[in-house]
Amino acid sequence: YDPINKSTEVVYSFQGQDDGANPWAALIEYKGLLYGTTLEGGVVGRGTLFRYNPNEKTTEVVHSFRGEEGGAYPYPALIEYKGLLYGTTIYGGVRGQGTLFTYNPNDNTTEVVHRFQGEDGANPLAALIEYKGLLYGTTRLGGEEGKGKVGTIFRVTLLDEKEVEKLVENSINVKLSLKVSV
Repeated sequence: YDPINKSTEVVYSFQGQDDGANPWAALIEYKGLLYGTTLEGGVVGRGTLFRYNPNEKTTEVVHSFRGEEGGAYPYPALIEYKGLLYGTTIYGGVRGQGTLFTYNPNDNTTEVVHRFQGEDGANPLAALIEYKGLLYGTTRLGGEEGKGKVGTIFRVTLLDEKEVEKLVENSINVKLSLKVSV
């Protein structure tokens, strides 16, 4: 929206094929580029992660979600934390209960960092938030046995390379640099 001229302009129209369909979540800005997701479309119809360059007026799909292990249907908005974009998919993963993924805009790689299993939550629909160096999110279903399995709040603990090196130097056994806990 241009508040001076009180006008709007369509800068891109999704075609519903490889470029994606149904962009649901808000865009985020990182280093002058806008990033977002589509709920559907892409190579196998399970959503895309795209970037829009407002200076060049170009849109590019940087990842197509393929389901199963890699996640499907990225519904919530992305969040940027320490140079990586984080997001979730509502389906896919080992049991089809959603994934947590990162996208590195510097080397154009996407990695699934957690697959929800049910007890740690299932089907994350809301965007992640950062609070005191941790990422938090919610799931629509899942939870501990005997407690209704009607959703969780989860926390993602992120350690950067320097923190991992420091732990290793201090002879602490480090198995994972990312931990999702309920």
